[in-house]
Amino acid sequence: MKKSLLLSLLCVAIASFSPLRASDPFVVVVASPTVSTLSAGYASLPDLLSDVLNAHGTFGAFTNSAFSANVNFLGITNAVLASSNQSGTQVVLNIPGISFQRVFTGTTRSDVENQIQDFFVKDGSGVVGDFLSYVARQSAVAVTDGNPSSSTAIMADQSFVSSGFTPTNDIIAATSAAGPAQNKLGGLGIGFNSGKFTANGINGSFNDFAIPFKVRITDRVMLSGAIPFDMLDVDGAKVYGVGLNLAVPVRILIMDKDNPTNWRLSPLVGISARGSEDLAGGGVIWMAGLNSSVDYRVSSKLIVCIVDQVTTHHGLTVKYASYKFDSNVDQDMLKNGLRFVTPLSQRTTGDVFVIETNYLKDAAVKNFTTVGASLAYRITSKNDVTLGANYDDGSDYRSWSVGLSSAWKF
Repeated sequence: MKKSLLLSLLCVAIASFSPLRASDPFVVVVASPTVSTLSAGYASLPDLLSDVLNAHGTFGAFTNSAFSANVNFLGITNAVLASSNQSGTQVVLNIPGISFQRVFTGTTRSDVENQIQDFFVKDGSGVVGDFLSYVARQSAVAVTDGNPSSSTAIMADQSFVSSGFTPTNDIIAATSAAGPAQNKLGGLGIGFNSGKFTANGINGSFNDFAIPFKVRITDRVMLSGAIPFDMLDVDGAKVYGVGLNLAVPVRILIMDKDNPTNWRLSPLVGISARGSEDLAGGGVIWMAGLNSSVDYRVSSKLIVCIVDQVTTHHGLTVKYASYKFDSNVDQDMLKNGLRFVTPLSQRTTGDVFVIETNYLKDAAVKNFTTVGASLAYRITSKNDVTLGANYDDGSDYRSWSVGLSSAWKF
């Protein structure tokens, strides 16, 4: 059976978002002169397709009727409007948020539906990108941009921590005459992070896995990076992500037992892709920026760290056969952090930190604050394990996470 006019649009429009059930991510309200107004909420695209395409369940009464439909998407009212005549040979699509409207006319319902499909996967890919950008500016659960759980925020945060946060055991070792000089060794790590978030009453959970690495170039220059994997999973609907972040930390000042200051500048780049079989789509985003990290030893028991970072993020066009998609991400971000590190014993080091994140262009969650803490235990001179926890707070957005990581020097 051919796709219906409404589902042709929805299938593409939700391609870059995860279905997060608490209040339903989208609600379809259908009205007709001959049928009572009906509505249904969905957190699963397959369920929605089954009900509407086969005209059963809630929408069974509209088999041979003209109708108008109103879609509330991820908390955005009147996100998509559609109307059809009884035969389905004339369809009007309207997306108020981006001032888009178009009339599709054909000889049969299937003809019109094919025109709509072709428009949104070929000629109209720019319209879909504009719609996704609009959603990112309005909805606190957009996956690509505009909130703490979106792709842009995750990319910026991963680079901020990996490039800006000097490992706690390296900071402590640098204050000791017997300690190894920093940057003499490369390294490899592994990290897990898991948490939940709530945004405008919509709940979600996430699980992240990362492989950080460092390669020594000189005593003052190192190549560092991470290969992160992430997954959103709610009620069986999954969104998968993978990325690559690279940085070149350059040490301007080096802390040792005589000098109390580290200063490091790190140019950085990254790329991230998210996709979903459940949602039939995804998006690719690249990032570039600069990180500045200063560690100052106030005393043998307290090191204060100031970390600042600016990044720019942009969507890449994905092409496959006749399909074309661009999330139209165009965002800049500023992150500023304050961190306090203290040795608790010869092998154990603790830290607490606060990070302020600001989207410099339009976003649903314009700024948010992250508060966190970690505890690092040095197993050997070349191996440590760290337990950490974070809490994010922004407008209509809350999240928490816990993580465990380990690193090895070689």
